[in-house]
Amino acid sequence: MPRRRGKHKLVMTAVVASSVLMMSACSVVEQANQSLNYVSGATDYIEQVSTAGTDMQQLAADAINNPDVTEQIQAKIDLIQMEAAESRN
Repeated sequence: MPRRRGKHKLVMTAVVASSVLMMSACSVVEQANQSLNYVSGATDYIEQVSTAGTDMQQLAADAINNPDVTEQIQAKIDLIQMEAAESRN
């Protein structure tokens, strides 16, 4: 009988160890996915800011000759601020 208990303990230890390894592997995969999602979101945000900066430069140049463009600039700034606030949430 003592031999069976030894085998039983060995099997239980193996099951627990494999469960722990699987759970930690899942955790690593989840963290990697979160990191990739963060990088992807950050890249999208940087591209949006870059595009907005280019647009703002053109609007600023146009505003020199046309005061009505100032409203477009303010609308663009408001949109950038709104998108930035949404990305933080």
